[in-house]
Amino acid sequence: MKKFIMLTGVVALFGCTTSGVVQTGPDSYMAREHSTAFTIDPGGAGAIANATELAAEHCSKMGKYLVVQGTQTTRVGAGAQAIVNFECLEKKDKDYVRPKLQSSSPNSGQTVIINN
Repeated sequence: MKKFIMLTGVVALFGCTTSGVVQTGPDSYMAREHSTAFTIDPGGAGAIANATELAAEHCSKMGKYLVVQGTQTTRVGAGAQAIVNFECLEKKDKDYVRPKLQSSSPNSGQTVIINN
């Protein structure tokens, strides 16, 4: 019985939060990922890295290149969840530029990207 209760708790904790990539526009996507299990990541850097890696893999499968448009983190227990908004572009695309990352405010959990 204890094993069943523990298993149910683990499924409830991890089963309700899925990761993945969702298309949000013609070349625009959103990737959602969490901190690696059993890590302390209150700032969300690990979650952002995991979501960015997922985004890069998605673009690579299409033969295109990742351009991050913005990130957002939410603290979840000792870890975090991150959302990365991005585009998958070809090198010749006019929007394929180096992103300029800038924090929107000290504790907002969001990053603003200015592409000039």
